[in-house]
Amino acid sequence: MIKSILECASLIIAGLALVISYRVYLRQKTFENENHLFKYYLEQYHELLEFLASSVYTMAGKIDKLFYKKYDGTSAESISRIVEDIEDFELKLSTDIICMSAFFPDDVFFEVEKFTMMLNFGDQNLEKIRADKYEQVMEQIDKIHDVIFDIADAMREDLHIERLNEKLIDRLKEKNFIRRDKSSE
Repeated sequence: MIKSILECASLIIAGLALVISYRVYLRQKTFENENHLFKYYLEQYHELLEFLASSVYTMAGKIDKLFYKKYDGTSAESISRIVEDIEDFELKLSTDIICMSAFFPDDVFFEVEKFTMMLNFGDQNLEKIRADKYEQVMEQIDKIHDVIFDIADAMREDLHIERLNEKLIDRLKEKNFIRRDKSSE
């Protein structure tokens, strides 16, 4: 009788251990997948921001070149080539951005879309822009630069960076890696 009770208890304990082990395994697997996805988004966001920032500086340099060449006696054919280069760059940039943003949430995608819409200088016909319009074009470049910061903010919000920073600071305080604020003591 005692032997059968011990066998039943052993089976119950073994069953509970199996169930607990399986639940821990599932939780750990989900945790690893979430970490992997977070890391993927972080890398994609970083690449996109780096790409956008360098692209804006490249675009500004091309527009500067256009205006300087336009008024130093450079031929119309040479100016046309510069304008074509700018338009090709705009198209490639828009295409690359669309490819990079396939998995972005709506708020990030909205900011990226705003960025690409602002890039289109084609409606201003860069070949015919007079010197007095140069400032307007450069103001547009500055606005585009500001949109990059809006994109970065949307990305930070999507990844909950502020909440992660707070948790990290709390954890470091618990382990005495950083000093506690006097107000919190």
